Amino acid sequence: MDTVPVWSTFKSSSPGVSIMMIGVSKHTIISVENGRNRLSPKLTRRIQIATGANLLKTSQGKVWGPDGKEFTIKAFEEWRSAFGNDEDSISKRLDEIKFWIEVFFRAAVKPGAAGIRNRFPAVYISRIAAFVTTA
Repeated sequence: MDTVPVWSTFKSSSPGVSIMMIGVSKHTIISVENGRNRLSPKLTRRIQIATGANLLKTSQGKVWGPDGKEFTIKAFEEWRSAFGNDEDSISKRLDEIKFWIEVFFRAAVKPGAAGIRNRFPAVYISRIAAFVTTA
């Protein structure tokens, strides 16, 4: 994968942005941007969580934001504000998750290939196990 200098794109133009948000040293980021080190899946995920930048979906040196459009400072600021520490942000994220969990569970109760039913218990238990093991 081609390395795109995401951090350099906005580190100087957005006050308060810190590499500490990602949880790695500045030397790690510089090494990746200069091509000395490869961008690992773990670092890619950390950058996406901190900034909203999707480094997995790159094309011709562009980085995509969470909205599927080219990543910008504005996209970064919107990403960060969407995950504020206030009740409104928490409520919005909970509503989104409730919707997707309902879709997921409803799909699990419908008959699957070869008419297989009874997938719901397995889906439910696997999601609970995923929450417990990552908590």
